[in-house]
Amino acid sequence: MAANKSTSWCTTEMAQGMHVFHVHRYSLLKALGLRRSVRSATFTVAGCNWAVRLYPSGAGASPQQHASISLDLLSVPAMSAAVAEAWVVFSLALVDQTTPGQTRSLLPGGAAKKLQTFRVAMAEPIQTPPNRASWINVDRSTLESPPYLVGDRLAIACEVTVIKDPRVSASLPLPHVASPPPGLANDLSELLESAGVAADVTFDIGGERSPVFRAELLGPMKENASGHVTVEDMQPAVFKAMLRFVYTDELPAMADHDDDDARTEMHRHLLVAADRYAVVRLSRLCEDALCSRLNARTVKRTAELAELHGCARREKACKQFFLASRFTDVEKALQGRCTYSSLFRPCPLRLMPATTSSCTTETALGVHVFQVRQYSLLRAQLGACQFVRSGSFAVGGCDWAVCLYTSGELSEVHLWVCVDLLRSANAEVMTLVGVRQVDHATGRTRSLLPDAKAKQFYTFRTKTALVSTGNAFIFGIDRKEFEAPPYLQDDRVTIECEITTIDEPRVPANQPLP
Repeated sequence: MAANKSTSWCTTEMAQGMHVFHVHRYSLLKALGLRRSVRSATFTVAGCNWAVRLYPSGAGASPQQHASISLDLLSVPAMSAAVAEAWVVFSLALVDQTTPGQTRSLLPGGAAKKLQTFRVAMAEPIQTPPNRASWINVDRSTLESPPYLVGDRLAIACEVTVIKDPRVSASLPLPHVASPPPGLANDLSELLESAGVAADVTFDIGGERSPVFRAELLGPMKENASGHVTVEDMQPAVFKAMLRFVYTDELPAMADHDDDDARTEMHRHLLVAADRYAVVRLSRLCEDALCSRLNARTVKRTAELAELHGCARREKACKQFFLASRFTDVEKALQGRCTYSSLFRPCPLRLMPATTSSCTTETALGVHVFQVRQYSLLRAQLGACQFVRSGSFAVGGCDWAVCLYTSGELSEVHLWVCVDLLRSANAEVMTLVGVRQVDHATGRTRSLLPDAKAKQFYTFRTKTALVSTGNAFIFGIDRKEFEAPPYLQDDRVTIECEITTIDEPRVPANQPLP
């Protein structure tokens, strides 16, 4: 009595998604300061919500020459256990904006992907570590260089693969293709009764065991008195093995094939030859051998052969393997709505769920020109800590003024300029400030900021009593340079103040990647 044979498969399911985070006007985001960030729109993979977070000035405790990037787990599906774990393989890369499809990995050591386990406890807020991936520090020279930063814009690509718990299929009968019983004795008996009609050619027995051989040797295709038949498109070793089966009714021992891959390949060739020459029993034996070796590496070609040669038994065995392994689109295959070859067609990365979001930073720009006439009289009248102030001007919904301290509090060799925030509805106002002095001879300007910077990032805070660090931006100027002609001309100086207010970065909901 034949032993019952069964099989089962252990498979690990995965869910994959990709998100591209576009950051516009990157240079303005540096005003956010240390440990402040902008976050992408939320994207969903395996029922979990994720986001990419960028810290333009770094996420460490002190200033550094790095930006920081992280992958954040924002929310998870309802948990049945007190603690849930998610195995995640993720990648973070800068997108080359000059060469489509090119990226540069941001992971340590240039690794393509990183494996991390996220643990979520019901009693803890979702934002607490380790629900957030480790910070990845990115050198500014890399982040801010072309081709990654182009037009003050950069893009970060994140690919997330969530690995689910392994799943074991139910036990199924071992795929098996029934072979017809040996027929050599019956075929030899028929050959004996044929009165030697094929005895004048080489394939005297072969012609009787194969209807195709019979047609070639005895039908209209017979080569006149040649005693020779040319076989096209078949390897000699394969034809010899088939001919041996014709004479012995057994599959060759395949001693020359020392591994399963080589034996599987030989059985595939023999299967094609047996179907070509209608050697039914050899075909069934090859089918049985191939089905017994089904695995993730061999099932593709075995399924394609079954589809090509129309073998229902082989297709059924492959479908059982697909069903137990839960390959993608198996239900469609079982219902005949797609072919096996389409199941294995290579899929480009874009076929995974892919989304994109953009971080935009709105700004408002204003310029005010403050002319100070009869400068020498003003300087004589004003004492230490006294100043003259410009008229107020509005930029970004806030009221501003420029103040000039003609007598420095700390030293007579300096005077002071102050940009003052007079009114704002917000507790903090991020700005980009430029303060310049006008050359009255040419109309050109020079920067008055420390180190002759063109502009300075500064955050005004309206709820602090400290003028120097709160609602005013103040800095010293060398008196001799300030009062030198042609900047002081006709007892007149002109200060030009440019203010750019920077709103909080805004990230709309994500969109499908076009």
